[in-house]
Amino acid sequence: MRQVMTRRAVLRTILGATTVAVGSGLLAACRGTAVTPTVASGAAGSTPTATPVPSPGVTPTVQPTPTPSPTPTRTPTAFKFGTARQIASLTAYIGIEKGFFKDEGIALEIAEIQTLGQMVPFLGTGEILAAGGALSAALFNAIRQGIGLKAVACRTALLRGFTFHCLMTAKQRYDSGAIRSLADLRGKTIANTNVEGLVAWENAKILASAGLTLNDVQLVGMAAPDMPTALANGAVDAALLIEPYCVVARRLDAGVALVEGDGIRDLVGVDVPIGVVLFSPKLLADRELAVAWLRAHLRAARFYNDALRDPARKSEVIDIASKYLPIQDRTLYEEMIWPGIPADGRFDPAFVDELQKFMIERGEIKEALPVDQVVDLSFLEEALRTLTSAA
Repeated sequence: MRQVMTRRAVLRTILGATTVAVGSGLLAACRGTAVTPTVASGAAGSTPTATPVPSPGVTPTVQPTPTPSPTPTRTPTAFKFGTARQIASLTAYIGIEKGFFKDEGIALEIAEIQTLGQMVPFLGTGEILAAGGALSAALFNAIRQGIGLKAVACRTALLRGFTFHCLMTAKQRYDSGAIRSLADLRGKTIANTNVEGLVAWENAKILASAGLTLNDVQLVGMAAPDMPTALANGAVDAALLIEPYCVVARRLDAGVALVEGDGIRDLVGVDVPIGVVLFSPKLLADRELAVAWLRAHLRAARFYNDALRDPARKSEVIDIASKYLPIQDRTLYEEMIWPGIPADGRFDPAFVDELQKFMIERGEIKEALPVDQVVDLSFLEEALRTLTSAA
């Protein structure tokens, strides 16, 4: 009989028994389970035109900055940033550890929330000032309802050489001959970090190469750290994983890649802004703070890209990833495909039109919004100008 692997067993296999207790706690924080914020929402500022009600069971957990700071010359501005605890969030962690946010007078706090769609209500109320994640229907629907959110930068992209995704089938399905190619996914379940918006679009592009559509499969929402276990147990037929969980799944002999890395980039056909930075109405009303935050983000992005070419700096980035992410095994990071993080934060706003057409066809949104109601790159351009002049 095949042994069913628990999540704890996976952690013990990958991280070693001594880190299981710590790792399990971190992984639990990535799930959509109920958590309680430890810091109240900010003080007076601009308020959104409509106030959404946060979804039940989705409450951000705030992690205080772990890096000790010397006594500042002025009181830092508290700034809550919503994101999932995953490799795509590296610039936030780098910015904390290297003091880039502190240099801008910002005390950054991480509010852990799984998807950008779940973050939208907290952005609308100003409980979190900014967030990072994949474009989703919740964003477009909120804007249509009068909540003035804006995508202001790209934080991760599927760039050639840096496509940090893989579509794997469960090893037992592969060994049995049930799934040997993308075409064999018809009628099968595919685990994803989200089941709509940009994540669904990526699935659709991959499946189209085999003559399939999303109607031919069942997308299943799942936190990224849970996917290797689900593949190992055969709980799902396949999964679209992000790094370092592609490496985890391979080491566990849990899955076999049907397409990965630049193979996925070839199928989607463009440099997809897979993760964007979203600003709340409250932050958009405070341009000085908004631009300051982006300057810190850009410094972190540049540090990251330099680090991939410098072994010493890369080791430092791995140290930071190991400190903040659920996986502490350095060899996993050394083996994985690193994400594309644009050093200038730019992306093509025209992609928003393509995504909206897809979501309309899927019934996720009713009609398309003008791109300038969704994207505002002026904050980014100002941050780039002031960062260059300061350098």
